[in-house]
Amino acid sequence: MTVWEKSLVLMTHRNFLDGYHDAISSEKVVFSDAVFRDVRMSDTNLHAEVPLQIPTEIFHEMQGNNNVLRASFVVIPKSPLLPYYKHFTSWYPHDFFRPQLKSFPFPLNSTEHTYHRPIEQAFDSFGFTIPMVEYHSVAPICLSDDTSEIANHPHVITRTHLRMVRETRLFNASLYTGLHESLQSTACGHYPESEAWHVTRCHERRYIHNVNYETRLWFALPSGDGNETTREESAYAPFMDVLQSSAGPRDVVPVPINRETCAEAVRSSQETMNITWRLSFGTLSPRRFLLSDLDILPSQRSDHTDSDFSRAMKQETTELFGVVYGHRHGPESSAGFRLLRFTISLISNSLLFFLACIYWFTRPTSAFISIPGTLLIVSGELCACVFGIYYILTQSTGKDPGVDVSFIVYSLIGNLPSTILILRAISPLKLAWTFTGPRIRWVKRTHQERASARLDAGWLWRVSLFAALTLVYWAFDFQHTYIFEPALFARNENDTTGRLSDNAATVADALIITGTVSQLALNHRSGVFAGRYRVAQILALLSELLKQISAVPQPGTQRSTLSLSYAELVWNAVLVVGAWQACVMSSRIPEDDGMDE
Repeated sequence: MTVWEKSLVLMTHRNFLDGYHDAISSEKVVFSDAVFRDVRMSDTNLHAEVPLQIPTEIFHEMQGNNNVLRASFVVIPKSPLLPYYKHFTSWYPHDFFRPQLKSFPFPLNSTEHTYHRPIEQAFDSFGFTIPMVEYHSVAPICLSDDTSEIANHPHVITRTHLRMVRETRLFNASLYTGLHESLQSTACGHYPESEAWHVTRCHERRYIHNVNYETRLWFALPSGDGNETTREESAYAPFMDVLQSSAGPRDVVPVPINRETCAEAVRSSQETMNITWRLSFGTLSPRRFLLSDLDILPSQRSDHTDSDFSRAMKQETTELFGVVYGHRHGPESSAGFRLLRFTISLISNSLLFFLACIYWFTRPTSAFISIPGTLLIVSGELCACVFGIYYILTQSTGKDPGVDVSFIVYSLIGNLPSTILILRAISPLKLAWTFTGPRIRWVKRTHQERASARLDAGWLWRVSLFAALTLVYWAFDFQHTYIFEPALFARNENDTTGRLSDNAATVADALIITGTVSQLALNHRSGVFAGRYRVAQILALLSELLKQISAVPQPGTQRSTLSLSYAELVWNAVLVVGAWQACVMSSRIPEDDGMDE
């Protein structure tokens, strides 16, 4: 592996597109050495840290160039065939100018000058280079009337995941020859009817297109019959590239330079920057590699407008998707545990949603259902949904419209269907189909429904409980008073919209808890468990407990974002009572004798 930084000294090379000589910047080596040694095709989750000291002068001169700082990677195989190497063929056009991939000598300051061996060119043919610089906006340092952000500030990427296809099968020689030649004929955007090709397309390598057809190495092996004759054999090169989404927002470091004109800007600039480049390596099966090659994760980069909490959430998302793509962010990283918890939570929430819809759709009667309590629960959930969407719309910066729309759609889908089914089940108005079309009719209450309504009578205690919960939650800030505090907080004390959303969450929690307690009280009086399936009640408790257990300080938890507040503790207590009722009570509805009391 070699890290290169452009210098201000110009050199020339021939431009094969137009036949002229172009002036380009020369490069100096920042680091050059073998990072992973004696790697086997079965190795996964190898990690290394490379300290780098990078001069910052070039960043003042070259703005917008991602290749100001670049890294190149070359695989140096170990095989008994290498002494018999003869030549190679590559998918790159023969006149394509490729930037240098290894320093001379390699490693840097080494006394072994092996770079000019013929086989080294073959190794370079299946190597590649990547930029280590991205450009993002930063906040201005100079205090002036113009406080707009500074765009295109260079940031150095400090995390890279190398991945190699675990391909060891023998290929059919004739089929491989055809595919290799086909890739050569279309490389770099070249088409048979045109002699032109595009430089940028030469750097676009994807396994789904190139597979292991890029480089073919030829060897002249002894024939083995005792004569000096040889037989020609060939081998395909390994395919390796980097996972583009391996670096999160915490892995992108701004270069300590400033182009503003004030004393503060001068003091903030530094001549060099010291970083620790975190490298990881792993092999993947061809199918797993194709999955990671899709790289469906949206960009998780952030700028100065994002809060620390937002950066932490984006970093967590990057690490979770990294596990899916076969990448662990560190030797002690437990993102796999977090992914397991996230998967279980997603499955349980989906099951709870479908069970709720089925329960209310198939509910034949509103008997043993606390209608006042159900209305309170529906009101609380709608309140939380509306103010959640309001907060997203008011706080959206427009940088991630897909995320905002996804949240809104998820909120509506998660609340509207169940709300409609609940109101349909408890309402005396029923939709009937006749020959003339749909008609709405009033259905008289049954004996059981009137009896359960009498057991559930009384609004005074519900209003008192709702008022008490709201007052206590607001006075003691139960939403943000923690048993286990998060390392970062989502709320900004100066955010008016955030405070409004917190107050709405307090009201929503009080409504939902009051409604749930109403249903539990009716269950106790009637001896029948109702309001949801018993298995759904137990699943809700287990899902919530798993979330709260993950907040306890232990290896593998999201200590940056997870927490356990007193509001969640109160809700867990309500769920425990409901789960106990689900275990000891029957949900079977007694037969209605049709007689009035």
